[in-house]
Amino acid sequence: MVVEFSRNVLGHEDANSTEFDPSTSYPVIDLMPDQRSISDMGGTMRLGLYPCELQPGTHAAEAYPQPLVQERHRHRFELNNTYREALQASGMRFSGFLPMGAWWRLLSW
Repeated sequence: MVVEFSRNVLGHEDANSTEFDPSTSYPVIDLMPDQRSISDMGGTMRLGLYPCELQPGTHAAEAYPQPLVQERHRHRFELNNTYREALQASGMRFSGFLPMGAWWRLLSW
């Protein structure tokens, strides 16, 4: 969805995921920073539960009785936050985010 929106709304015809096109001019989906130094990919995906702060007024927020949920992850690629502001300014809504300061809590587990 992010790739299509970037191509058709933002006008970045070359927008893509670096998983599919490593040389894209607009890597709107990119390898997570903590995965870049890993060359042996076996068993190195981000796994487990991560906190997700739901945004009011979204379908996700309506589906859960609390504003903070635990989200299951198993991947290496995610939204490239370099493009998040432009995507939001053009109408894309994100239903949840990692809460501020949560990375520090994740690292200290």
